Amino acid sequence: MSKHYDLIVVGAGPAGLMAAKTAGENGLNVALIERKTDIASVKRACGQMLLIFDGPYFGERMKFNPRNGWLCFPINGFSVKYDGPHLDLYGFRFYSPDGNRIELGRIDPEMIEANEKRVGTVHDKSILLKGLLKEAESNSVEIFRGVNVIGIEKKRGGVEVVGDGKRFSANFAIGADGCNSRLTEQLGFNAKRKFYGTLVVAGWEMDGVELPEDHFPIFILNYVPRPSVFFLCNRTTAGRSILLALAFDPQMEHKKAIDYLIQHSPFISWFKKAKKVRGVSAVENCYSPIAEPFKDNTILIGDAAWCQEAENMGSLMCGWKAAHAVTYALLEEKPNREGVLSYLEWWKKSFIEHHDHTIYLRNFLFPYALDEGHTNYIFSIIKEPLPATLDAYLIPHVVGEAIGKVMTQIVEERPEIAPTLQRFSSTPLEELMDELREKGFPLKKRKRSKYDDEAL
Repeated sequence: MSKHYDLIVVGAGPAGLMAAKTAGENGLNVALIERKTDIASVKRACGQMLLIFDGPYFGERMKFNPRNGWLCFPINGFSVKYDGPHLDLYGFRFYSPDGNRIELGRIDPEMIEANEKRVGTVHDKSILLKGLLKEAESNSVEIFRGVNVIGIEKKRGGVEVVGDGKRFSANFAIGADGCNSRLTEQLGFNAKRKFYGTLVVAGWEMDGVELPEDHFPIFILNYVPRPSVFFLCNRTTAGRSILLALAFDPQMEHKKAIDYLIQHSPFISWFKKAKKVRGVSAVENCYSPIAEPFKDNTILIGDAAWCQEAENMGSLMCGWKAAHAVTYALLEEKPNREGVLSYLEWWKKSFIEHHDHTIYLRNFLFPYALDEGHTNYIFSIIKEPLPATLDAYLIPHVVGEAIGKVMTQIVEERPEIAPTLQRFSSTPLEELMDELREKGFPLKKRKRSKYDDEAL
């Protein structure tokens, strides 16, 4: 007879590793199942940023203590060890296709020296994962690598998870298998969620890129060969940067877009000495969040229940909170919804009620709403620096307010732009993404894509 666990955790990213190691610390018998064999290896496209230090985010006010190597969560009351390298970030830069830019934040050398007004960091995610994995192993978590979970079912006495011919049973399961979560689909949640579209990401880790500023990640709005956005950011590794093309159009030709940026755009001077090191990619289906992510003794956490990008910060919080909720449920002999109600209430308060996911997704839609000429014009007339932030839920408001301040000038000089801006700000997200949604491929309908195997 197979072993029965207190808890099965599916997925060994930040959320799953945090849940497994915390439950192990609490004395639970835990099985952690991950489809990758090298758990700490980060192969998919990832910004590897820690957000947000400048304000509340998912109900938390995170602080990074580089002196002692700790990520601190004072509201939720825990810390995570991280003693790897980091690069401080002080804001964001948005560029139009012709090179005009909107600045979110400015710094001087004294601020960098004193770490003042830091709004986030770039970290080495692999080191973070290695640390969590080591803690999980030291707390007797049984780790099953290279197992692809294909099913989950409620059983008497708990839940059973199936993967690669193996069966695992436990009182509870935690699903931490990301935005394309197999468990979320298997449990029937996706049938009731809004499907907004498929974000396809492809790009390169590169050496020798010379960005104009080290401490500011960059978004460039792009229209070649189709509307998309570029993301660029320096890494903690000396001389290493990441360049990603992101589009809600699976037919987007990412290689053509990147080749244009590097070889023909106004930004070619950044790439004169650049060398491609490693291709990276990601395919992410974006659904509306799950208001109550619990069914059949399974808690869905992180991006498995969110829309997209719960971020490393949100994922760590979800893992910590869910593990404690399961521990409490078993202590109280309540292996049911009532036992884990503390997590469900926290999730609703910290995620569902705290952030509007539709605002986040609008960050990617600007090039679909305005043509290239209009974008270049708007960026050219916003001169003053805007408040520094990396908060993707706040950025649309900050930029929107800046556009509002120059609206009189827009109406006078380019009156045709104003109605388009009004439609973009007032139209529901699902209508804005209607055409893009039809090009996407949610898990239950999806055919295998070339982006599953290679970046470019």
